[in-house]
Amino acid sequence: MLLAVATITVSFSDGSTYVGCIKSEREALLRFKNDLNDSSNRLSSWVRDHGDCCKWDAVVCSNFTGHVLELHLRNSFSKQFFASDAEIQAYWRSMLRGIISEYNSILNLVRSIDLSKNYFSGEIPMEVTSLRALQSLNFSHNSLTGRIPESIGDMREIESLDLSANRLSGEIPQSITSLTYLGQLNLSNNKLIGSIPSSTQLQSFTASSFNGNELCGSPLKNCSTTVVTVPTSRHENGEHEVDWFYISMALGFVVGFWSLIGPLLINKRWRCMYCRFLDRLGDKFYFGVRKLC
Repeated sequence: MLLAVATITVSFSDGSTYVGCIKSEREALLRFKNDLNDSSNRLSSWVRDHGDCCKWDAVVCSNFTGHVLELHLRNSFSKQFFASDAEIQAYWRSMLRGIISEYNSILNLVRSIDLSKNYFSGEIPMEVTSLRALQSLNFSHNSLTGRIPESIGDMREIESLDLSANRLSGEIPQSITSLTYLGQLNLSNNKLIGSIPSSTQLQSFTASSFNGNELCGSPLKNCSTTVVTVPTSRHENGEHEVDWFYISMALGFVVGFWSLIGPLLINKRWRCMYCRFLDRLGDKFYFGVRKLC
């Protein structure tokens, strides 16, 4: 009996229970890689010949089920000030580029996705909201456009959501109020508009979670109601109203014009003086231009 217990203990301690990655999830990751531009070969270990995707860089799997649980593709290039063009080029090469692939049920057990500080473009795929086990999603500091998916509220397990520093537009979906486990939220520095949905959860975050947008409502400033005034009709009760503004403008032009031109037409001496003045002014302008040339 003791020998049997010892055998079982050894079999667990030497890692014999380890399960490699699931083939369908490996193929999904390879398709994701194929859609990217990886100039710095950060995903060089993601190859079909290296069959166990759980041993690939940036991939974390369950030791017991082999399911992919986490993707850590955050750009680790942290330098913000560059001393040379070579450093700038190295920074740009370090970024993953492309459109975020459509996630589907193949990775339905993934708990954390971090694609921050790269150069992903396009819209956030609707399928990402079907990852019901997802607890942390970080798409910050990319170049994502379009709207936040309306079904964002379907990710009921999400605890951390960071979509900051992109070019997302439109309003914040009302369904986001369903994320009752949400403890960290950052939607700052996008092009979002409208009022922040009202819920105890969202109003508990500070203004820094929403700054850099055209948003209003708690915790930001209150949304103001714009009052549109309708001009009154100028023909009410059959009466025609005279627009004195245009009449006074026309009279002013006539009076000003003849106040200047009238004396010149009547008085010959003033006309001669005015012509000589214009000649001298033209000469000064001519010689001034010649000196500059």
